Amino acid sequence: MSNSNFKEELNQHAKGIININQLEKEIWRLKLRIKTLKSNWENNNDTLKENLGDIFLHSIFKKLKQSNQVWVNVVQMVMQNPSFQIYFRTISNLIAEKWKSFFTK
Repeated sequence: MSNSNFKEELNQHAKGIININQLEKEIWRLKLRIKTLKSNWENNNDTLKENLGDIFLHSIFKKLKQSNQVWVNVVQMVMQNPSFQIYFRTISNLIAEKWKSFFTK
């Protein structure tokens, strides 16, 4: 939801508040919305963390495939190496953690 849509929605709800009970209901609704958005944010970060390495490899692989078949063969051999996959996933997890901490400050 864009910022302007959120403001419009907030204004619509605020116009209907005429007493303390309605205000408390609106506060409760907004707290639930915050929890939902936070949960979605965390799920998206987890998905990014899980897929960042694959996204990076596919990006490199696609560019190499377009440039030279020899490099494609080399990258395929490296990608099939289990120790490299473990190493690369570790690095991609660290990058994803840094990315997540950058946006959660």
